[in-house]
Amino acid sequence: MEGTKEICDFVSRFRECNRLSPESSVWRLQAVSCRRIKTVEEAKKHILRLAVHGHQNLILSYTEDPTADGVQGRWKSLAAGLWIIPSEADISSLYEWLRLGNWTLYGVEKEPDVAVWRCPTGVAPEQVLRSMVSHEILFCIDSFHDNDPWLIFINPCAVAA
Repeated sequence: MEGTKEICDFVSRFRECNRLSPESSVWRLQAVSCRRIKTVEEAKKHILRLAVHGHQNLILSYTEDPTADGVQGRWKSLAAGLWIIPSEADISSLYEWLRLGNWTLYGVEKEPDVAVWRCPTGVAPEQVLRSMVSHEILFCIDSFHDNDPWLIFINPCAVAA
């Protein structure tokens, strides 16, 4: 859970991460001006690095196939479009591969039922957080088309002292 706390600390302090509401543990990370795009891209890479290096089980829901696309590492397929990101993944290469967006990343302690790994789109953030708490999902990053914005959901139970 330490990696989840590090992600939460980072998004809480980063200027381009906007909390959706004061009591929410959901942030929107978006390049709001052309001058800040490079900074936001660097922040996304940093968050991805914290996720990969801070968690044993990272589940990626994505229509692309990392093995067919030649992304390095020992990828484990859970089901069609569901992968466990290898802990040895090169962050720069992984980020470049994910740049098109339309993917969802989940950090978990253990692998639950495959049916859990379908991020509900168009659902209120509070519903997503409730689902995360009930399925023990530590965090979720939902990337939109063109990889901007990212919605970052942090399970409040995962960062409670």
